[in-house]
Amino acid sequence: MRSHHRTMIAALAVLVLIPAANGQRRGDRDNSGPSLGVARVSVTDGDVSVRQAASGDEMQARASMPLVADDTIRTGDRSRAEVQLGHANFIRLDSQTEVKIGELGNRYYRLRIVRGTANYSQLKNGDADVDLETPQATVRPLKNGIYRIELRGDTVTAVTVRKGEAEVDSMRDAAKVKKGKTITVRGKSKDAALRTAKAGGKDSFDQWNKRRDDMLGDEPIYRGWGYPPFFYYGYGYPYLGFGYGRFYTGGYYYRAPYRAVAVRGGFVPRGGGRRR
Repeated sequence: MRSHHRTMIAALAVLVLIPAANGQRRGDRDNSGPSLGVARVSVTDGDVSVRQAASGDEMQARASMPLVADDTIRTGDRSRAEVQLGHANFIRLDSQTEVKIGELGNRYYRLRIVRGTANYSQLKNGDADVDLETPQATVRPLKNGIYRIELRGDTVTAVTVRKGEAEVDSMRDAAKVKKGKTITVRGKSKDAALRTAKAGGKDSFDQWNKRRDDMLGDEPIYRGWGYPPFFYYGYGYPYLGFGYGRFYTGGYYYRAPYRAVAVRGGFVPRGGGRRR
């Protein structure tokens, strides 16, 4: 009888502790993004460097590297990078692009695009006040969406709204740009003129941005054979999996016997896992 009572008490203790553990994990998840006043490099592909304003040093960028006000991130030829500003706010750089971090406040971000082509993605629940500055204009996204800013030489800025709506201010004039439109700002400062037209076709950078948004916005999915992950919590991350199988995360397959940790927007194999 005493043994039976001890078993019942142990079972009740487990039932009480599981919700508490889940609540703690969800709390940890909510604080997993960059801290106030700090952005983080989340993806590097190729030659990506960061110049730190405080020291003046320039170094190779790496995943999870913090960025603060006045730091600059650059990409080389055939290189790309992604910087996480908030839990659902991302600026991405195509090759030969330079972006300077301005302000990183409470749901306020100010960035200066010095050269090249950048994409700002604001996912669901990522509402923020954002100023994306170029030599010709300031771009302010008005909704969650996808915004491409391209500098063409020293006197032209082209802003394409793939999703959402934005306000573009050229000092001389201001205009709203809706989904599927491109506004071109020609000239410098007060002489800049605005012209709106239908957006052109998508290139490889647009497609990469779409894939990244899909990965960040969707939960990892198990497909294929073997043993699926059997331990989950939250609504998309982190996921902890054990077994032998093939895991699909928005376009990337990992296949091997391994233990793995999946986080929103990526999948990190531990052991023999490899990307396919």
